[in-house]
Amino acid sequence: MKRTAVITGGSNGIGRATVRMMATNGIDVLFSYYSDERARDSLQEELKDAPGRVNAVRADVGTREGVQAIFDTAVNTVLNAVNNIRD
Repeated sequence: MKRTAVITGGSNGIGRATVRMMATNGIDVLFSYYSDERARDSLQEELKDAPGRVNAVRADVGTREGVQAIFDTAVNTVLNAVNNIRD
């Protein structure tokens, strides 16, 4: 089964470098970002042909709702991948 990583604060700095490293090494990545949509878009564009898929979710990890949004998106991503394997 393919590995999937969840990275908080993935659109800039160390988080961005981590997303890049994982995706280029074939690991699917879900990263959260708080407000920098341009950084999100540029990272997704940069990694569109990477072996690992890259998805993003806008979330504030300082709130319960933000953490729940990341969790829900991660679960849905994994469930969709499992369903695609079955098809």
